[in-house]
Amino acid sequence: MESEAEVKLENGETKGEEGKVSMLKLFKLADGADVTLMVVGTIAAVAIGISQPMMTFIFGQIVDAFGGADSDNVLRRVDKVCLKSYMYYPVTQC
Repeated sequence: MESEAEVKLENGETKGEEGKVSMLKLFKLADGADVTLMVVGTIAAVAIGISQPMMTFIFGQIVDAFGGADSDNVLRRVDKVCLKSYMYYPVTQC
């Protein structure tokens, strides 16, 4: 009788699951390089995750600048919003 820790392969052989560890044990076994890579990956994921909402926010400001301006000051208002967006967007992409 096969135990739950064994998996039956197509060719009739069985393969044990001795190599499996829990997530907690996996993180306990991480060395300095692993921890560094996990921290860098987490920071990069947060930065990428912020970029889409930030672009939606900037696009909304640009649409508001077009909508709330008359023909005399529309260019000035849009330029002001675009200048702000060039300051915000690179911060989220670093």
